[in-house]
Amino acid sequence: MKAAIVTAFLFISFSASGEPLDSCGWLNSWRTCLALINSNLYNVNTTRTPEGGPYIPAVIEKCSEEGAFTKQSRHIKYVYIPGHPDADSNGFVAFPDIDVAAERMTFSILAKGIIAMAQRGVCGAQAMSQGRYVYVRYQNQDLERFKRGPNGSITKWRKIE
Repeated sequence: MKAAIVTAFLFISFSASGEPLDSCGWLNSWRTCLALINSNLYNVNTTRTPEGGPYIPAVIEKCSEEGAFTKQSRHIKYVYIPGHPDADSNGFVAFPDIDVAAERMTFSILAKGIIAMAQRGVCGAQAMSQGRYVYVRYQNQDLERFKRGPNGSITKWRKIE
């Protein structure tokens, strides 16, 4: 639910300002938020971390020109899976409580915003489409690849080394 609220905030702040988000601050902030959401989605089923216990997802409180402001969520969901290596004595396994649908929606909105900024050349970024993929090269020469789904939403993202 919190991710949906953040998504609404991001969309409103993008469209209500009356001006495009054309600064390095916005671009870098959205890239940071995208990486955090990507990590949350990647670890949705992580029940054991080096620190002990399930993955603790980052909750984005605000993505703005000043940066990405986050906190860690301590919400855990318990699923009955007796015999699982991480099950407690009652057969329950602790999983991170991540709203996958809301995270994916926020992910797609952020990715589309990043691509739009790169298409406008914000902060020296460049965007190039190739089939279902959009490549974005940043001024520091980082390269990222975004994959479009059949409905046009962004479904995957990765940094290319």
